[in-house]
Amino acid sequence: MTQLLNRLEVLKDLVQESLEQGLDRVQTLHRSIDTAILEASGSQDLDAVKLYRQRVEQVYGLLRQMNQEIGDGISDVFAALEEHHSVAEKLRDKTRLD
Repeated sequence: MTQLLNRLEVLKDLVQESLEQGLDRVQTLHRSIDTAILEASGSQDLDAVKLYRQRVEQVYGLLRQMNQEIGDGISDVFAALEEHHSVAEKLRDKTRLD
């Protein structure tokens, strides 16, 4: 059971890292595109541009936070399962001795 949970934890970490890398790539692309569009449109409203970019950064920040919190929650579940398994084995061993 422990080996399975360890493998699942590694897989979870790989998924989280891949998601983080994907977010980085998409965010970089998003910045490039919005810069090109804003330059092409000749937008003079710098406050609007600043607000737009802040909102975009908030969205990516929220996605990263969700990724981290979900990963932490999954790790907590794995730890609880491992602990439950350990306690169950101890109880099983104890009942065999009795």
